[in-house]
Amino acid sequence: MENSKVEEYWQKFKSENNINSNRYEAWQFGFDADLLGESVLEGKKTATAGALKSYQFENVDILRLGQYNIVLDSKNQPLCIIRTIKVEIIPFLEASSEHAYKDGENDRTLESWRNGHKRFFINEFREYNIEFSEDIEVVCEGFEVVYR
Repeated sequence: MENSKVEEYWQKFKSENNINSNRYEAWQFGFDADLLGESVLEGKKTATAGALKSYQFENVDILRLGQYNIVLDSKNQPLCIIRTIKVEIIPFLEASSEHAYKDGENDRTLESWRNGHKRFFINEFREYNIEFSEDIEVVCEGFEVVYR
C-alpha cells in the first residue's frame, strides 16, 4: 500500500535512525485495523499469525527476520513501524500459549486465540473457496515497535 504519507513516514524514520534500506511493507492488521494497531502501540500486541495458504493465494512473501513494516490504521495512515524478530511456520494446533499471549487479542489465552483465529481463517478461506482445517500451516511472527 503506497501513499505519500506512508513514504514520508518511512523517509523520516530512515533519516532519524540512519537506516539505508528502502525495503518495507505497509499494511493493516486483520479484522480491525484500528483496534489491533492500537494494541501494537500500547505494547499489548507483539505477535501475529496468518494462514500460509493466504500468503500463497495472495502471492505475498512471508515476512523475513529484520523486515520493517509500517502498520496502518483503517484510513491507511501510518501508526508505527515494526521490525520482524521471529518467524516460524507451524501447524495451527501447535501455536503456543506464549504466542497467543503475545498476539494480544481477546483474553490472550490459547483457547481464545484458537477460537478467534479459526473464525478468521474460516471467513478468509471462503474467499478462496477452500475449507479450513485445524492442520493448516500458520505463519507466526514476533515483532517489536521501532518507531512511532
